Order: sequence, then structure tokens, then C-alpha cells
Amino acid sequence: MNPRMKELVRDLSIRNGASEAALREFALKTGIQFPDYYIEFMKESNGADGMIGKHSYLALFPIEDITQINEAAGTQEFAPGLILFADDGADRSYAFDTRRRSVAIVEVPGVGLSLSASIPIGSTFIEFLEYLYKR
Repeated sequence: MNPRMKELVRDLSIRNGASEAALREFALKTGIQFPDYYIEFMKESNGADGMIGKHSYLALFPIEDITQINEAAGTQEFAPGLILFADDGADRSYAFDTRRRSVAIVEVPGVGLSLSASIPIGSTFIEFLEYLYKR
């Protein structure tokens, strides 16, 4: 695992990694290429939860749950092009914005999900973790 990423996620509860088959199936199902460091992390831990820095709680969804979570949230109806992959356990969700050629990571409200409320917070998984760490 990338040394900086390892430092940023050191307080997360780590799970068993996702299989190559599950990651490949998810990429085929969504039709996008996910950020490299996200895939690297999911191979190490299929989802995780805990603190990033002193003030940010993060719950990364297991790869097998992402489709169901997005369907339940109505993501394609209310925010087409976003794929929710994590939240803060309260009022913020984190999504991949697939509307661009290079997939970005955005923050959206957990309630009132919409494209207009999305805030870009990183172009890589490490930038996303850095954002949470510094908040």
C-alpha cells in the first residue's frame, strides 16, 4: 500500500480485501475506471470505517454493497453520474463523479442528494483522504 495512504488510513478498522473478480465485476457493471489508489485500498480492505485525522469519520462501503446502496438512495434519479462509495456516518456522502473523463471524487449531502449540491474534493483517492484528514 502507498505509504501516505497507509498513514492516512491507520485508524480505520480494516476488513479482508475484495477479490480481483469482485473488483473486475464492479468495474464492468459501472463501466468506469476507478481511481487506482481506491482499487489498491479495496484489495487490502473491502470497506472500512473509523477516523481519518482527528475530526473526520469515514465509512467506506464494501464493493458488493455499493450497487444496492446507490439504488436505495436513488442516486441515478437524483444525481445521475454519481456513484456513492462512502459516507461520514451522519450527513455527508462521498461519490465518484463519472460524468467526466477522469473520475473525480465529490462530497454530497446524505439527505437531499443532487448534482447541484456536489462539491469536488479530490481527483485521486489519496487527495480525498487528505481532504478528510485536514478538515
